[in-house]
Amino acid sequence: MIAELTAIMLVCDGVSITTPAQTPNSQYADGFHSQNAHSRLNDIQRINERLHVEIDGDVVRVKMPPSMEPAIAGRGDDGWRTLTDTVITPDVIRGRLSYNWINRPSVIIDRRTGAIDVTHKSRTTSLARFEGACQRLETWPDRLF
Repeated sequence: MIAELTAIMLVCDGVSITTPAQTPNSQYADGFHSQNAHSRLNDIQRINERLHVEIDGDVVRVKMPPSMEPAIAGRGDDGWRTLTDTVITPDVIRGRLSYNWINRPSVIIDRRTGAIDVTHKSRTTSLARFEGACQRLETWPDRLF
């Protein structure tokens, strides 16, 4: 945890939106897939969730909700991950979360409205997104999430 005297803590309530990964829908008896072997299912899962953000100078850390954590993730600090490629301007905070070499979702926080958008989309994994609104915590809780 970043020292609470200097850090800004944001609590962001919103919706996690996920779709399932591509799954085989047909396979020949010899084990080879048909030409149309992979298709994306139309199921979309929406979950009301909360994420947390710590900002201390140019260091930004995010604690994502459990539904957004990939099955295979590199080291994290009790769920907290430091943004990479961070850009902080008066209007926006932008960066990337790094779970592993495939999962690197982008994080954009609009500093004027509090809107947050976390998006991960690649050809090898399914779509995952968190959209919400952040509010600054004026006092630190006794127990941190």
